[in-house]
Amino acid sequence: MYRNKHMDQPNQIIEQAEENEQMEIELTIKKQKLRRELRQIFINMQFNALRESLQAIRKNKMLEGFTDETSPPIQQCFSFFSQALANARNLKVLDLSNMDINPLLAIELGQGIQANSSLRELNLSGCKMNSFCIQYIFSSISNHKTLQSINLFNNQGFTIDLMNDFSQFVFKGKNHLKKIKLTHCNISSTALSYLLRNIKYSKTITQIDLSMMHFNTEALTSLAIALQHYKGKKVLEYLNMSYTLLGDQGLLTLAERVNWNMRKINLKELILRNNRIKQDTDVPQLETFLRKINNLQRLDLSNNLIFEFSCQDLLNRSLYEINLSRNLFKVIPNNFFFNTLVVNLQNNQIESQGAFQISSILRQNPRWIELNLSNNKLRSEGFNSLIFGLRDNRMLKKLIVANNSLDGEALICYMINHEQVYFEHLDISYNQIRYAMVFYLLKEIKSGYLRCFRCASLIKEEEIKRQDINPLLPRPEETQFKFSQEPFQLTSFNLRELDFHGNPDMFPTVVKSLAEYFNKIEVLDLSSCAPINKDDVEKLIKLLQKSTTLHDLSLRDLNLGNLPTDSIKRLSEALFNSSVKYLNLSKNRLYKCIQHLFHFHHSRLGWNYRIESLDISQNLLESQHAQYIEIILSQFKNLTDLNISRNSLNFHVLQSINRTISSNRSIKRLNLSKTKLSADDLLIVAQTMGFENLQELNLSNNMKTNKLKSFFHQCSTQKINFLQLSQIYMDSSNFQNSLQVISQQKKFLRGIELNQVIFQRGGFIEFYNELRSLKSLEYLAVNYNPALNQELEFIGDKLSVLKNVTILKLNQISFSEKFLFSLSNFLKSNDCNLVTLDFSKNKFTQQFLNILCDGIYGNNSLQTLSLNDCKLGYLDLNLLGASLGYSQTIYSIELSNNKLELLQSLCRGFYQKYRNQQHLEVDLSFNPLSKNGLIQLLEPNHYLNMKCLQLKFLNLNGCNLKKEYFQNVIESQIRFGNQFAFQSIMSLQLNGNDLEDLVANEIQEILAKNTSIKELDLSSNKFKSEGMELIFKGMLINQSIKTLNISYNELDDALVNFISPYFLNNQLQSLEFLILRKNHFSFVGSRQLTKILAYQSNLFIDNNWTECDDESAVIIIQQYARIGQKYRLQISNIPKFLTEIQIYKSSLTDKFCESLAQIYPQLQFIEIIDLSDNPFITMYGKVYLFIHLFDQSFGKHSIKALYVTDYQEQRKLFDDGLLRYCCLRLRNFLYPPHEQVYKIGSNQIYHTDHSNEIEKEMKQIIGNLCGLWIIHKINKVLTFLDMMDPPQFIVSTLFIGKFRKNNINVKIMVIMFLVLSITVAQLGYLKIMSNEQIDVYSQMQYFKEKCFEVNYNNCLEVTEKHKTDDMMIFIIIIFVSFFVELIQLVISITVRAKVQPAFQIVHPKLLQYLHQKFPHQREIFYMFQSMIGKIGALPEKMILFYAWSLRNINSESNNKLNFDSLYYMIIFFVVLKYVELIVIWVYNTFLCLTLDPASDQAKYLSQIQKTLQLQNYYILNDILISICPQDGVYLNKSIKINYQIIYETYRLIVFDVTQIIILSMFYSEYNYLISTKFNNYDVLGYLDIWVMVGILKATLSIFFSMFNILTLRPAVVKQHGFNQALAIKRFYENRSQFVKPSNIKIDYVYERLIEIDRLRHESNKRNKKTKAIDDQEIKKRRMDEIQEAGDEDIDEPFVESEKQSLFSSMSHEVPEAQDDIAPVLNLKINTKGNYRFVI
Repeated sequence: MYRNKHMDQPNQIIEQAEENEQMEIELTIKKQKLRRELRQIFINMQFNALRESLQAIRKNKMLEGFTDETSPPIQQCFSFFSQALANARNLKVLDLSNMDINPLLAIELGQGIQANSSLRELNLSGCKMNSFCIQYIFSSISNHKTLQSINLFNNQGFTIDLMNDFSQFVFKGKNHLKKIKLTHCNISSTALSYLLRNIKYSKTITQIDLSMMHFNTEALTSLAIALQHYKGKKVLEYLNMSYTLLGDQGLLTLAERVNWNMRKINLKELILRNNRIKQDTDVPQLETFLRKINNLQRLDLSNNLIFEFSCQDLLNRSLYEINLSRNLFKVIPNNFFFNTLVVNLQNNQIESQGAFQISSILRQNPRWIELNLSNNKLRSEGFNSLIFGLRDNRMLKKLIVANNSLDGEALICYMINHEQVYFEHLDISYNQIRYAMVFYLLKEIKSGYLRCFRCASLIKEEEIKRQDINPLLPRPEETQFKFSQEPFQLTSFNLRELDFHGNPDMFPTVVKSLAEYFNKIEVLDLSSCAPINKDDVEKLIKLLQKSTTLHDLSLRDLNLGNLPTDSIKRLSEALFNSSVKYLNLSKNRLYKCIQHLFHFHHSRLGWNYRIESLDISQNLLESQHAQYIEIILSQFKNLTDLNISRNSLNFHVLQSINRTISSNRSIKRLNLSKTKLSADDLLIVAQTMGFENLQELNLSNNMKTNKLKSFFHQCSTQKINFLQLSQIYMDSSNFQNSLQVISQQKKFLRGIELNQVIFQRGGFIEFYNELRSLKSLEYLAVNYNPALNQELEFIGDKLSVLKNVTILKLNQISFSEKFLFSLSNFLKSNDCNLVTLDFSKNKFTQQFLNILCDGIYGNNSLQTLSLNDCKLGYLDLNLLGASLGYSQTIYSIELSNNKLELLQSLCRGFYQKYRNQQHLEVDLSFNPLSKNGLIQLLEPNHYLNMKCLQLKFLNLNGCNLKKEYFQNVIESQIRFGNQFAFQSIMSLQLNGNDLEDLVANEIQEILAKNTSIKELDLSSNKFKSEGMELIFKGMLINQSIKTLNISYNELDDALVNFISPYFLNNQLQSLEFLILRKNHFSFVGSRQLTKILAYQSNLFIDNNWTECDDESAVIIIQQYARIGQKYRLQISNIPKFLTEIQIYKSSLTDKFCESLAQIYPQLQFIEIIDLSDNPFITMYGKVYLFIHLFDQSFGKHSIKALYVTDYQEQRKLFDDGLLRYCCLRLRNFLYPPHEQVYKIGSNQIYHTDHSNEIEKEMKQIIGNLCGLWIIHKINKVLTFLDMMDPPQFIVSTLFIGKFRKNNINVKIMVIMFLVLSITVAQLGYLKIMSNEQIDVYSQMQYFKEKCFEVNYNNCLEVTEKHKTDDMMIFIIIIFVSFFVELIQLVISITVRAKVQPAFQIVHPKLLQYLHQKFPHQREIFYMFQSMIGKIGALPEKMILFYAWSLRNINSESNNKLNFDSLYYMIIFFVVLKYVELIVIWVYNTFLCLTLDPASDQAKYLSQIQKTLQLQNYYILNDILISICPQDGVYLNKSIKINYQIIYETYRLIVFDVTQIIILSMFYSEYNYLISTKFNNYDVLGYLDIWVMVGILKATLSIFFSMFNILTLRPAVVKQHGFNQALAIKRFYENRSQFVKPSNIKIDYVYERLIEIDRLRHESNKRNKKTKAIDDQEIKKRRMDEIQEAGDEDIDEPFVESEKQSLFSSMSHEVPEAQDDIAPVLNLKINTKGNYRFVI
């Protein structure tokens, strides 16, 4: 036993150790699990924060461009451009890329595109267009007959809702669009999937660019389905999927989803660039996918990770081009794309060994005609291998080996073998080759096939020497060939093209050689070969004079502008008379020598008919060069291509180009990209675009086309009170216009503001002198003009002109001491009436400040002095304080952002000279004040007999105040009491100081002792609820604060719980405005705040309201209306927090939308309404709100943005329909997102993770693949439902207005339809009301007893009589029903024609549908359906007659016949229908008669639609459901059912099913009667027909009712519908403010060139008559001749440098509103050269 104990001890120890180890393992696992959970919680928190931020970004993106203001003058400029585009007959290409196009400008542009009939290509890339802009562009090209290509690259406005419009307008439209580019458009995977699924509807699109997008499995599956569509005769020519990161999963999906078929996919060009395709995992899937593609001609796999292919089918294909650049190819197999024409292997890892392998392939004569091996590591050894391989190759025509570290050895090899190789194009650019080797090569090649030789940007000689291993041991080629400047002779007869660009110091030798020796060079590129000198130019001149074959010459970037004048003149003459057709003079600083370029004496003037293309871009050309540009362009009579981009063009240059194109009808392509065009420049561009010869126009990269350089010139009949000019260069035309405006408006002009206006020298002085005539000028502001230093000195003595000015602002300008002396004297004079003087953002010296203070010291009118951001903290402010203290009028002092720390000198000077008794307003914001400095300002001073300042307003925003500041304030309060200046403050701004709760006690004490403060701003201070509670305690003692701003803090529900009792007990009645925006209140806190609002009628609370219900939200809205009525707010002066209503992430329903719509007429000042993330608002609420927001009967409103989007996308039964809703819920149940819930405090965080565990759980629930099969079927049902588009809501203000005006007629119509319905219903009882209803059974007995025995034919006559009677009743009902439906059809067509969509983008098919004068097939169908609905009750009424006649029949044997009970059942059925007739029909008609459309138009229309739908008037119902909301019934807060679904269900169960049952029972009883008493002979054979018709009608009714119940959806209006409506509304508001044509004067006074022959003839004639006429008389005579010419057609303009063009431009002021839609204007040119506007 003892032994056993000792033996058990080790086992116990081992077991204990194992248990401990197991516990440690479990503890470790738990720790790891806890760590993972904590990490997951942290990730989920970040995920939620990111999701919220993304939602905010989406919200901002959604309305990006809608909230921006576009002035009417800018829109009018685009209107001219749009009209010109509409009238352009031959314009084929228009490039507007990188122009900022906002919604209003997009509307103008879209209207021009829609009316255009010639445009083929449109580039709108990078235009920052939002969803509305893109949608409007799509609608404009819907039926475009010529547009074939549109580029929308980098437009981020694509949304899922936009894809529906894309499919509707582009794919299903009648356009001929072939190519669409959607690169980098931020299209979501869901939207992309929808786009690809609908591409099958397009009959023309063959080129799609979807690069830079994210393709998930769903999108790739949709792409595979889309590719299946291109089979047989349909071909997809181009598909770009670059930069999509397909990876192995994406290629696998494509390979699997594209099915094998006898007919392969017809795809010609496939781009898969930069998709990170890997060799091992992705290439097999890629090859599988490519095998399913037929007719592939171009394949781009560049920038991937591929190094070989194993698919022989791919390698042996006959391709045109294979691009494998930027991959990992080293080894090239023998069968490498043997049948491909163009092979691109640049930027790979091919070395000498790879070049040897390529050489062996070339010996086999593949079909290669072009081989690109640039940017590899071939070196000379590899190049030599290629040359040896090409000796036996006759196919290759182009070889590119740029940047391969080649040296002279490579050229020697080619030089030796050049007669044995057959390629015609050789590119050796970017290699280490000396110039001498290039020259020697050109000299030695003689009879080779080389036609093009490129050696651009060779490495310089010095760099080659530095790269040599041992410079002391020269290479063999160095010993043979030394660099020489001696010319070389081209001996090759085939060489036609030379490219030397980017090779400095090569210019002299090349040009000299080509000039001295004969050659046949046709193309020569010498760009970037600077520096060149005068001698080099002479050599070039000699070349141009000698050569007869050179037609393409590039002289780009040679600094020709720095050459001597004589050289430029000689060069221009040589170019002018040369054979060059394509000339590139870009980037040459031609602004220095443009006056000498092509500028000859008149006797040598001629026309050049050779130059066809001219490039003078990037030459710093400006307005002063306009006349020279016109001379140059006018001399080229065959010029077809003009590039003048990258210059600072303005109106004068555009005018010159315009005149040139008008006279020279050969120009077809014009490039004006990046020329700093503005909106007013589009006036001339529009005129240019109208010329018939212009085919291509490039206006890209002009990002200031949404701004004005000038202004409209208005006539004197329009009153202008305020003239504001911003960002305008005052050239001669603008300056003259401004003076003209001042002279015309001298009686009315009261204010002038010049923001960033640049004057020419002396211009501001003349402008200032013109102000003398303004007797009513009270306001003058000059902002940001640092170039006025000298001119201000000249106007210093004329400051008396400003004697009536009360407000003077000189901000951010440079002034001199002399001007300040003059201003100081003016301030001290009696002529000065200035009330406000603003010198903010200026740089003051001590002397300048003293001079200004001297003037203030003697002034008696100033009330406000602003010296913000003047860096006064470095100066002595004693004199400034003395001047402020001495003044008895100044009460407002602004010294913000001046780096003030101590106020000792300012206060000392102020108190010493103090005699100011005003209540001061002091702004010291954004100054790092010290605690002593602030106290010095507030404490009593002995200079004031121990009194303090009377402060009314004190702004300490952003002053970095600390706790010590407030402690000093408290001590001073205790010490000085009411003598402390802080006690008199009425408004205190402490925002942005990060005070936190540390200073809450101090602020509490300060407020408790201050009874005068009315306004307190504590925003952005990181206060929490605890600290804010202390502040409120101080307010309870204070009881004087009316406005409290505590927004942007960290407050929560604890504060609300604290302050609620005080508000409910009326202890804070003085508080009127409480601003709580951007805090952390929950549902409970928000609910409590609304209770406070309901109780305190005088309180307004501004907050970001969340988690509110309808009752609380209505209270919130009512406070805005109450404030608006109480204070009569003006839109211009309203505080910002009163312009926004935010009630998001709540549980609002349609009832709130009704309340908001009713209150909305009182909210004229509201600009933004945010109702986003309210999942219980259905389409009824949105449509209801839409109608009231755009009701023209209301006054003018300021609404700019409305958010109603549910970002959670929660499904709604009312919106989705019953079947769609159930399918979606079932699919989510079968395939739910895996949500992990983590709790942190009271918050729940959800994280969605689609993983493989979902499929396992789904299979466990449903079993194996059953769930997937069900989901597949559900998806098919959803696809079918998606094809049934719900009705689109149409807002028609014209229709609603007519409905309101014809209210009585509409109600009469409703009564008439009710009477007609009742009349038709009563006609079914004609049989019962006849006298024959008692004879049916007796006739049947007579038939039984006597007809069989006596005369059967007589009995048949009795039977036929019943049939005739029934038929007559049926015909009467049919006729009356047809008459009723005909009336409905006529009224429906009339009503439909009155529906004119407003504030919406609609498809042209919809407009055609609405305005068609004849009924549609849909209406005919509804007409017959209405007839069936009205006569459908006839069978049961006929059966009622026979049941009533047979009710007393009883069986003689077994008593089974019971017609009596059937009779009462039918009676009950008919009575039930009469109950429906009386209760439902009459009741709804009564509601229609009681409603007033003036008070609630939406509810009125909705009730009419419901009434007509219940009475089976389906045609009118079909029209009304698109223009009015359809209401429903809430089963609970989240489920709402359409009224029509309820009614259809009621009719199906109560009437249709019951009718089938009763008729079946009656038919059974009747058959039993026939079988027992009439030997199975049907006495009333026609009765079977009525029974069958009744059952068939009920069956069809059940089918249609079920279909409606399952698929019924209301009219749809989405978020972008509100956006587009607001944009279109503002568009027409701006159009109503367009300047009248009669008030716009744009006159261009210019001189014209006289024809050469006429000029010479008149010159010789005048020389014979007299030689005493001087130059002035000649000019005067020429001008007289021009004026007399009048309407004569003069082809050649005469330009004289003394005259300048006058421009009458846009004024920033607009006239009063005219008509709703202003007439569209055309800009045309008359025969005198003056522009005029024509309606």
